[in-house]
Amino acid sequence: MHRRKTTVLQGNSIRRGLMIIKFAKITFGLTIALLFVSATAASWDFTVDVSSESHPDTVLNTESRYIAVFGDIQNYFNTNTNMQYYRGSLEWISRHSSNIAFMMHTGDVTNNNYVSQWENFQTITTPFTETLPFYTCIGNHDYWCNATNPWNHRDSTRFSDYVGFPSTVSNIVAYYEASNYENILVREELFENDPIYLLILELEPRRAVVQWADSLVKCYPHENIILITHRYLSAAGKRYLSRYYMTDTESQGAKYLWENFIYDNDNIRCVLCGHVGALSRMLYSTNAAGRIVPQIEFNIQKQPHGGNGLIELWEFDRQGDVYVRTFNTHTERYVNDSLTEFQFRFK
Repeated sequence: MHRRKTTVLQGNSIRRGLMIIKFAKITFGLTIALLFVSATAASWDFTVDVSSESHPDTVLNTESRYIAVFGDIQNYFNTNTNMQYYRGSLEWISRHSSNIAFMMHTGDVTNNNYVSQWENFQTITTPFTETLPFYTCIGNHDYWCNATNPWNHRDSTRFSDYVGFPSTVSNIVAYYEASNYENILVREELFENDPIYLLILELEPRRAVVQWADSLVKCYPHENIILITHRYLSAAGKRYLSRYYMTDTESQGAKYLWENFIYDNDNIRCVLCGHVGALSRMLYSTNAAGRIVPQIEFNIQKQPHGGNGLIELWEFDRQGDVYVRTFNTHTERYVNDSLTEFQFRFK
């Protein structure tokens, strides 16, 4: 199976000059047509089409299906070098898309809600969403904030202008507000005829949003749902007791979300969050039905190069067991750390 992708190569500042690369031949008879580049600007970039042959997967279990998880990618868009690490992760995921169903992100797409950061994210991510959908919740850094304008203005974000990729929107089955992607329910599939739902909720959800979500998940009592929201677990692996960023009295913290929503809805199988600087944390809690609900935090913002190519790989087998490990797409190695490895029952 052939998969085509577009790679954008970028260079740092170079002096006016001339680089001539002639035709070269490789031992196996492969001829590489090389480029003549005349650079007269301070920076350059060009696009190359790359075709890759499918090959036996030595990293992923071909009998399983995977979700690729990004955690707080905000620092990827600070420098060109950092962006290459993000692009590299997307390229790795794309090469393994026969085993990966879709991508999830824990919020904080940007660091400051700047247009340039959103545009960089959208430009790099869009080509890869033609193969795999990308789903994200909103984080506190996705709002505008300064000394006189704290994170309490929900309408100050550009979030919904940049995350509505066609492959994402086509799978949305419910909105809290039309054309707003902060509170949505998505239907996906891991295995054929085996749906999975993603409930994406805003930062420190308002009571009305929680009530909407509660009514919604009760319409799908026999389905399996992953809840994604940004600020939920602390660095100590505990649920936040109250809101912090949203100062209105309607907004609530993770404690309220657990007690008034997650606890009584057994079809919410797990929670994914980000925000805190710890790479990964897990909290197991028992719901009203006696099921253990894993609550997983993942955040790469403190890593070198804006994230160092790290992702989480959630492996789902056909029996309903899930194995979570952190993987470095740059070195193509799993992270050997017991704090980043989890297992739970999904069905």
